[in-house]
Amino acid sequence: MPVRLFIPNTAPKNIELFGLPLDVLSVQWRNTTCVSAGASYNVNDCIEILRRGKHLTECSIAPMTGRFTAFPLDMCMNSHITRLKIVSYCGQEDMAFFFDHVTCPALHTLYLDSSLDNVQMRSLKSFLQRSSCELQVLGLSGARKTSGEFIELAMSLHTLSELELDAPDFGMIPGMLQSFYRSFFDHDSFLPCLQRLSLVGNFDFPEQLILALVAHFKVDKSTYRPLESVVIVCQQEGPIPYISQSTLDQIRFLQQKNMKFKIEHLSGNRLNDLLQVSLEKINSEERT
Repeated sequence: MPVRLFIPNTAPKNIELFGLPLDVLSVQWRNTTCVSAGASYNVNDCIEILRRGKHLTECSIAPMTGRFTAFPLDMCMNSHITRLKIVSYCGQEDMAFFFDHVTCPALHTLYLDSSLDNVQMRSLKSFLQRSSCELQVLGLSGARKTSGEFIELAMSLHTLSELELDAPDFGMIPGMLQSFYRSFFDHDSFLPCLQRLSLVGNFDFPEQLILALVAHFKVDKSTYRPLESVVIVCQQEGPIPYISQSTLDQIRFLQQKNMKFKIEHLSGNRLNDLLQVSLEKINSEERT
């Protein structure tokens, strides 16, 4: 017989779970606003956590493969959760199952680490549309999606103000990033509320992104995307990919539009300020 954790009079505000089966946990969830569940629960367990925690505002889960459970499989509506972090260790079908059975209308921040390439963008898009939430922050780590899938998702994120793309192994590069850059210029409806953009991964310095941002401002429009901050970290072994003089001039133009830049190059354990070293290189060449 499994040991039961029977503490029915306890109503904790925060709960951290790891390895304890939910069917042996007896606790009051009425005051619980934050839950962190380690990598020992399947997607059904994670859905059940959202179902039990009716007043959750923050939740971090790490679903594993397998969804054999006695918990009910009907739609789980959690009306209070605003921040959801998912580190996924399961397969595509499992993650699709999760997104197909959860609705979170108050969600405004979603971080998704899918280093196993197990998130179907269509299921994620359907989840967000069904929730009718005003998503403000989206972080995607490890995703290797086609450009079409990602652009289709991004085109639906009309309220997004912060986007973080982090992929040490950019299997989706260069196609996805090229489409991403073009969409900035071609479609005013593409991330129209975006204020902060972060790109981290194994890719060349994105000169085409800078060019697209400049072109966005140089076309006569009634409104412009309110982009305030751009962070770029190129993770590449080898020599520093210095920024050209023409691109530095374009960045200076954008800075005059009150856009802040943080551009770095990571090689091994060495992190360089790419803007600073590129300026120093150009100044050095001019003196010689």
